[in-house]
Amino acid sequence: MEDMKSLKSTTLSGLLSQLKQRRSGLSHLLQGLTSKDGPELLLKSIKEYKHIKRQILAILAETKQAKQDFSVLRDRYETCKLKLRTQPKYQPLKGDDVDKLISDWIYANNCPIPISRMGNGYYQFG
Repeated sequence: MEDMKSLKSTTLSGLLSQLKQRRSGLSHLLQGLTSKDGPELLLKSIKEYKHIKRQILAILAETKQAKQDFSVLRDRYETCKLKLRTQPKYQPLKGDDVDKLISDWIYANNCPIPISRMGNGYYQFG
């Protein structure tokens, strides 16, 4: 969970840093613009403004997608954590090869059905 938080923090920090840079560039562009400037400079500034605005919108979309991705990962993590807490550990009898094979199959397939050893080669499912 700590790794997820670190990844989320790093990713969002990078996106927010990019966003601040673009907004700063936009503010600088707008402050330097006056009505005394020629039409070519105004047109160039408008094009640059639109380009920066598209970049900002793209970064915001990436941020939104990253938050959704992290939410999905967090939900998966919590589900797995809950399964691990609720699923009892199956302990095979030492020296019983069949019991060891059943134990290996249970864990390899993440069997959701509880299985218990009854004895003499009999098992209870469910």
